[in-house]
Amino acid sequence: MSARSKVSDDANALPDQTGLVGVVVVSRDSSSHLRALLPHLLDSFTQVVVVDNKSEDDSVEIAKAAGARVVPMPVNAGYSAACNEGARQLGSGLEWLAFANPDVVLSAENLRALTTDVPEDIWAVAPLTVAPDGRPVPDVARPAPTPSFVAAMFMGLTRSKAPLEGLTDKRNGRYYYADILSGSCLLIRQNRFTAVGGWDEAFFFNCEDIDICVRIRAAGGLSAIDKTVQVTHEKGRSSAHATGEARRLELARAYATYFQIHGSRWDTALVAAAAYFGCVARHLVERALRRSPRLAASRLSYRRLQRVLWATVKQTYRKSPPIRPARAEFLDP
Repeated sequence: MSARSKVSDDANALPDQTGLVGVVVVSRDSSSHLRALLPHLLDSFTQVVVVDNKSEDDSVEIAKAAGARVVPMPVNAGYSAACNEGARQLGSGLEWLAFANPDVVLSAENLRALTTDVPEDIWAVAPLTVAPDGRPVPDVARPAPTPSFVAAMFMGLTRSKAPLEGLTDKRNGRYYYADILSGSCLLIRQNRFTAVGGWDEAFFFNCEDIDICVRIRAAGGLSAIDKTVQVTHEKGRSSAHATGEARRLELARAYATYFQIHGSRWDTALVAAAAYFGCVARHLVERALRRSPRLAASRLSYRRLQRVLWATVKQTYRKSPPIRPARAEFLDP
């Protein structure tokens, strides 16, 4: 079992206000998105905390000007660590915690609808998240990943697809139940969030939503899409500063970490090998097409990836916590 950062009250947390929704927005060079998002979130129904992961633009100033509470992180600490810090700053007494990317088009009215008359057995709920073209994003709702699926994904043999029929058919009730919901806009009951230990900071960027939904299900809770609430997500815009190759390398580390926690050594080895060779193959194709970054930088990144994946595979299974990224070594080389 992994060691998660303890989610507890903080001396500087906001005062308790039972019934409100606490919103955590994690920013990273997201000033333009914050400028559009925050005016629609800030009202008497919400408490909003913007956790800034060492932005180099004016994200902090934009968030403060909008009236949000801002928590600047001393380094780019990753999504999970920033979400946990935001939850600590919000304190206790809230019924729901909402975690949202800055590039999601979300409002306080959406949050009211999502948190009204929710059955008690639903611990995590998310809106129907669609792309700008109106189609559900592929990771909005999906089954828990298997090693074979992830290996095939990295080798380019399959890809995630949104379950369109079930998500768009409102005749079967308000909710679409799924193993995994997207972390781009995810609401979790605060008491349940605390009970499962919050976000696992072994995940820097990717797979943290898979991990927390799996733990919610293991603890007896359900995760569901509310089909009556639709929001738009400009997927990838919140990490636009990173290259496609950098995101793939971080994804490889994240999936290896996931199976080190939730699978076996063989699961981890299969995923690590497929991820590494799949990333190398993609890199060689991009090199041939002259669309990859500088060769020297790529070689350094792949050596680091090889070391991280091998260290993850050879860890004593379930006897030690997963390797935690000390920094954004792939996204911020």
